[in-house]
Amino acid sequence: MEAHRKVGIMSEKTPEAGSRIGDLLLRTGLITEQQLGEALQYQKQCGCKLGSALVALGAIEEKIIAVLLSMQRGLKAVHLAERTLSPEVLALVSPAVARRRGVIPVGFHGRGL
Repeated sequence: MEAHRKVGIMSEKTPEAGSRIGDLLLRTGLITEQQLGEALQYQKQCGCKLGSALVALGAIEEKIIAVLLSMQRGLKAVHLAERTLSPEVLALVSPAVARRRGVIPVGFHGRGL
């Protein structure tokens, strides 16, 4: 997914944590009930995730799904293209650990990364 390369995630609880992605999209007005219904039908046919179905049907952009998925998980999305990553922060997590865990250290948050 292109969006995963451009959006990082920082741990920070959000009010949307635990909400279903379809509910989040409806509540924020990003999709209509009809689009959700079509995507749910498509999802059953292709066996894909709802976000992928919505992107495939042209209802929403992949980068928006990435941000909403981070909100759903109670995390904060970080747009990597808009940040300068400090070599000092990057050096705190080895490349092997970063690949294994799927993380990119983007900065300090309180006493943690």
